[in-house]
Amino acid sequence: MKKKALCVFILIFWMLVAVTMISMRVEKIMIPQVVTTGARNDRGASGGVLPLDALFVDDTGMHLYTTYEGTGWEAGERAREQDPSSYEVDFEAEKIKVEYSWGVVYIQYASKPIREGELVNVNKTGECVPDHWLAVFPEGTPEIGPLSEGVSIEERNGQAVQFSVEKAQEPYMDGRAKSMIPELREARVYSFSQMGLFLESLTAVGLVFAMLLAAVTLWLGSCFMAREAGKNWVPLLVNGFLALTLLVCLPLALGAVNLPSSMLPREQITDFGYFIRQYQEFFNALKSFSPGSSTISMPESEAGQVIVAYKNGIIMRPLLIMGVGIALPAALIVVERAVLQIRRRPRIK
Repeated sequence: MKKKALCVFILIFWMLVAVTMISMRVEKIMIPQVVTTGARNDRGASGGVLPLDALFVDDTGMHLYTTYEGTGWEAGERAREQDPSSYEVDFEAEKIKVEYSWGVVYIQYASKPIREGELVNVNKTGECVPDHWLAVFPEGTPEIGPLSEGVSIEERNGQAVQFSVEKAQEPYMDGRAKSMIPELREARVYSFSQMGLFLESLTAVGLVFAMLLAAVTLWLGSCFMAREAGKNWVPLLVNGFLALTLLVCLPLALGAVNLPSSMLPREQITDFGYFIRQYQEFFNALKSFSPGSSTISMPESEAGQVIVAYKNGIIMRPLLIMGVGIALPAALIVVERAVLQIRRRPRIK
């Protein structure tokens, strides 16, 4: 009975430490990246004005956020939603009239939807890199007006448009993209670079799960050996050392998980349905660019072909790594038990 209790305690302790590490990493990944701005003086008015793209619109309505410095348990820069009565939206003039207050900082762009009171990471400067954007229009593609210098259309059809952007500021933010191309306001916009980071991070995610599965497999095998701990102390020691090594190396695997903020759900990172919907919408839109006479579903643009090929080559890798995470420790347990059986056989003189 004591041995069973000890086995259960060891697993609970290992998982508690592992889950704590994972939670800390998830909390950091889920922090939105934001760009801030201040209200400028409005001539002939007592208040100030903000650009219209500082207004966040979702299913619950319109939102305007400022930042504030939290204290105590809520230390750090956080988002605070402004009361709708404190500002006025002028859609014709494309500006927001606010009560002018010196030093108030407003959030203009964000990498993901913001929640009241959550931590934000203010992005001061962002590097400009070449990128491609895929805009999916649920109600049909509108007419696209003149584009800024360095922005061009690569592919389009009735439901989606693919853009080439020579200088896209990082990290990708939906509002910033829609400010550059106003016709995208009703579209769901994806960044190729962010999708590439997402696919790349899946390997690290698979490695994290593989380490968890490996630890559980080692634990199961060790529980059977613990019935005769005095005779099986060598494999038990080996398995314990391996489990400890997995725990020590877990932060390294977690550090390689760099899921892009723009592709994360608003609240729970475990919202797998959200990730699946984004993945399907992105690649289904790319497939829709394939020529009608083509027998393979590949877009015509080079950028589209590259990311589809990358996806095809990497998508099964996390599952393979997880399979290895179970197979290797299971094989080790089988070998250990076989060695023990051989050693216990009576020797023929």
